[in-house]
Amino acid sequence: MCHNCLLSARDLILKGSIWPIGNRQSIKISNNRWLPCSPIFKLGVDTTMKVGNLIDHQTKQWNRSLIQATFTQSTQDDILSIKLTNLACRRVPIDRLYANCGQMKGKLTGNEMEIWVIVAWSIWNTRNQFCFEAKQSQPSDILRGATTLLQDYQRLNQHLVRP
Repeated sequence: MCHNCLLSARDLILKGSIWPIGNRQSIKISNNRWLPCSPIFKLGVDTTMKVGNLIDHQTKQWNRSLIQATFTQSTQDDILSIKLTNLACRRVPIDRLYANCGQMKGKLTGNEMEIWVIVAWSIWNTRNQFCFEAKQSQPSDILRGATTLLQDYQRLNQHLVRP
């Protein structure tokens, strides 16, 4: 049952999660995973630029001429498909998330809900580590980490009275 809840929430999490890149000056174009595919540079261009270099800060839009001069067409398309308003935020639409959790709360016991939350968070955290730090984890390691986290949580909260 818990497995089905995770699968039902997966699409919601993927659709609503956006990587925060702050002022865009810390994100290296070639070393950080901010695009769906690794960027392909044209020959002879500066490959050490940061995402912030690709933005016209007067208009707050992509610097299309720089992007066209720097990248192949497929990378240009990847970059220009990103709305700049989405770059600075990371959000999960709260109303839908709460609605989904509310539906699960009626179907899961308190212990099952704790498991669901810890496993969902562990998957989300591991996905971010893979996308943004190029760190890959094995499913068994994710589960082991989630189990340890849940045991620590339960041990530290055992003295609390549950409603």
